Amino acid sequence: MTDGLSNFGVSKANMPAMELWLDVLIQWIHCWRMPVFFLLAGFFAALIVNKKGSRYFAIDRLIRLAPCLVIFSSLVNLLDGHYSGKLEYTWFLYYLLIISLSFSILYRPNLVRTKFKFKWTLFTIAATSSVVLVLFILGDWLDGGVASPPSAYNDIKLGGRLNFSLWFLLGVVFYQYQSLLSLLASSKTLVILLVCACLAFPAAYLSSVGVFGDLRTQPYAPLELIIHSLIKNLNTLSWVMLIMGITLSSFNHPSKLIRLLVEMSYPIYILNYIPMILVSAILIGQGFSQVLVVSLATLITFLLCSVLYWVFIRFTPLNWNINGYHKSWFKLGGRA
Repeated sequence: MTDGLSNFGVSKANMPAMELWLDVLIQWIHCWRMPVFFLLAGFFAALIVNKKGSRYFAIDRLIRLAPCLVIFSSLVNLLDGHYSGKLEYTWFLYYLLIISLSFSILYRPNLVRTKFKFKWTLFTIAATSSVVLVLFILGDWLDGGVASPPSAYNDIKLGGRLNFSLWFLLGVVFYQYQSLLSLLASSKTLVILLVCACLAFPAAYLSSVGVFGDLRTQPYAPLELIIHSLIKNLNTLSWVMLIMGITLSSFNHPSKLIRLLVEMSYPIYILNYIPMILVSAILIGQGFSQVLVVSLATLITFLLCSVLYWVFIRFTPLNWNINGYHKSWFKLGGRA
């Protein structure tokens, strides 16, 4: 990818080594970013199916995910001048489409409500968490040590698909048992999660560097893979639950600003990849420090993607594929 940006003064030959603070920041963000996304996707999937039915949900997700997947994966593929058919950063749309369509077929709200009445106690929460961790470790093992996303449409990653399906199902569980949300947002739970998360992340980072990173010189032993997977998934689970808990406790009452940010979050994430790469390349090529590159690229990309959304998507039929027809300003027969 970097060689495709040589016109901006950036190539593999002169790409600066990532500074430690940036490496730590990126690993921290990546440990919870996609799990939170799939958890929220599962929660709202259950909400929509319960309110509007499986058929509505399947059609809605097909319309909103498939075109974005094809269009934006193709655009990124063409960045270096030729089409390679790779998914690139749109892999999460591919997984979400598969998981959502499978969910629409298999999920039966009435059956879940009548047959799966469950009382959550400290023991049942601990037991469920243990089972989830074992399944996450299994997902890592299926992909050779670390569950990974697919690189192309025909790239089958059983471990990655299992792990992100589990996050999706955890979101469904939170919808079905919403008393868990109150428990998650309680001060006592947040303190426990904060301690766990702050202890787990340094261990997970050091494990990634030492066991699976540049410092590793020996072949991996099976026990090492399991230990690393356990540490990594404990870290992710702690941070995901902590971020969810903090969000629930801090934003009890929806506001216009929160609704606006939620509305813009998905389109901005879809749009940001190419502008972020180009802006970062320009800044790196101009010799800016990594602190300034990250800060300025984030700000400029956010503003640019916001403008793109409000000018070309928000009030046009394109929004039917982004936020859905019923949430769009522009509708057939006139404005809603």
